[in-house]
Amino acid sequence: YPSERKVVPYQLWRGCKGGRPREVLTPLHRRVVANVQSFIDGDRAELCHQAARRNSNYIEPPEIWIGADGQALAASSLGRIARDAFARAGIEGSAHTLRHTFSVYQLQNSARRFIRAAVSSKNEEAFRQAMYDPLRRLQKLLGHRWLETTMIYLDALPDIDTLTEDSLDDWASVLEILQ
Repeated sequence: YPSERKVVPYQLWRGCKGGRPREVLTPLHRRVVANVQSFIDGDRAELCHQAARRNSNYIEPPEIWIGADGQALAASSLGRIARDAFARAGIEGSAHTLRHTFSVYQLQNSARRFIRAAVSSKNEEAFRQAMYDPLRRLQKLLGHRWLETTMIYLDALPDIDTLTEDSLDDWASVLEILQ
């Protein structure tokens, strides 16, 4: 990868809310891709090799995550793995907790980045985008059909009051400069 990060579209067909397929954008980092590739070339390849030795009719599944039998892990298995990992860490959580955590983190950092850019540009349109664009980007990442669904993450921002007050203070100082 020429850059550190890349976003890859992925079509989900099973287990989606509303029974409709959903395209999500999966952000990948060069190191994550390297680690997953190492798993595919190492442990996963060995599991597939063992499954083929046990069963001459074995067909390697296209899914990345497979079990000891060489078959794709079911969503319920992945959920159980996440719950067990949370339990071992002494934290209550699930695979969906990871999705929500990512969403809040992404929205918070994206909003900060847009607000910083808006303040430095002193442009009214940039300020409008500072709050709208982070939500739209998160909506696309999560594969939500409606922006209102994504807006629930605004309530989860831990310092939304501070973020809002700081941006309003910045906007007020820009208005003073422009007048």
